[in-house]
Amino acid sequence: MRAPPRRSRLPAVRRRRSLCTMQDVNDHPLAHVQGAAMAASVDLSVRSDLQAAAPDPVEVFLGQPVTITRLTEHKVPKSEEGLRMLAADGSWRAVAALAEHLLGESHPIDELLRIRWYRIVALLKARDVQQAEREFALLGDLYGPSWTYERYPGMFPMRKGSMVPFAMLLLQALLPSYGGDNNTSLTRLYELLSRTETQLRETSDPKSVRLLNIERQKTILALINIFGAVGDLPVAIAHLEKLLNEVDELCPPLGEESVKKDPPALVATISSAGPTIIARGRPAAKSELLSLLGRIHIQVGDVKSAEATFQQMEALIPADTPDLAQQVMVHLNRGLLQVAHGDYESALHEFTCVRRLDGANVAAANNCAVCHLFCERLSDAVATLEDFVRANPGAHLQQAVAANMAALYQMVEGGAEMMQTLEKLVFAVASDDFDTSVLQLRPS
Repeated sequence: MRAPPRRSRLPAVRRRRSLCTMQDVNDHPLAHVQGAAMAASVDLSVRSDLQAAAPDPVEVFLGQPVTITRLTEHKVPKSEEGLRMLAADGSWRAVAALAEHLLGESHPIDELLRIRWYRIVALLKARDVQQAEREFALLGDLYGPSWTYERYPGMFPMRKGSMVPFAMLLLQALLPSYGGDNNTSLTRLYELLSRTETQLRETSDPKSVRLLNIERQKTILALINIFGAVGDLPVAIAHLEKLLNEVDELCPPLGEESVKKDPPALVATISSAGPTIIARGRPAAKSELLSLLGRIHIQVGDVKSAEATFQQMEALIPADTPDLAQQVMVHLNRGLLQVAHGDYESALHEFTCVRRLDGANVAAANNCAVCHLFCERLSDAVATLEDFVRANPGAHLQQAVAANMAALYQMVEGGAEMMQTLEKLVFAVASDDFDTSVLQLRPS
């Protein structure tokens, strides 16, 4: 049985930023737009399933027993395939443990490199930046001759060049930013960009040119992320506009035959807390770059430029496109633009369209909740996120969702009890890379 309605108040000015609208960071590495000012304090009636008293509040909230179990290193093959299985499951501590075990065995040099890469990624997912730095140090100079195929002619006959994947070089450049040292990351990224551009000038092979152009684009996007993280958005915009002017010259991505089963390539995304790890394994289309640029314009408050940029983006997408990702991007951007204009009802309509297209879209669910809040419907905001999590707790309880749920519970009488259940739910179903600091309640 649901608990009786509780009386609560919307936050005062000093807590206006408790919630924020969030975009899909997997599609756009600079996707974070602060919400507009919240409404004045108004009494609202709020009811939440998390208030129900029960011996097992998590089970009561979900309406069923918790059945999610994570893989461990003991349940997968003791091989690189086992690492891939654990990574796909979000069992990053197990990835780190299995990789450490495999590194103590004998493997071909290129496989050892990939295993070390898995361990570094797992350590970063678990936010153990110092240990990740030590692991990278064990590899020595990634540009040195010891990591070239020519160094091992018996193992790699007829192969030339470096065996170090570009994504690993990019991760090494970004590594200091995960510890807060953005300046060192910028220096490394510019050095990586210079190397890539030098290689482009020295090669004429079409396949190599295509790959190098893709690597160059990823490096520039990483630079944009760092500039965003330090709040230098005008420089981020300048880099992105330059990239957009060049994107038509880039070669299309390689076919599936060239895709390798490597550890996830890591790129940073800006947030109020600094860079966050996300995966990006393909070049961005022009429409995606325009979408990203429009969102940055919103961040700096240039709504007029954002609107013009989104119009450019939509002109590249057929109105009847069957591409679900493009439809989602169009409606999400329209919603963000309406938020910037302060029209939360229209924004809610656009975000609801996204949810109809993609019921698992975290950005749409978060934004719907925020719009309900700005329209002084706190109970609907709470219900939106609770229902979203309940539908698929293992996949839907992501950090952005939990952070907004925690912020909403601060506005509800009896929110401390609901927070306790939310914390238990996180420990029951979240993956190893979940940052539990997002659950910390702010002082009233």
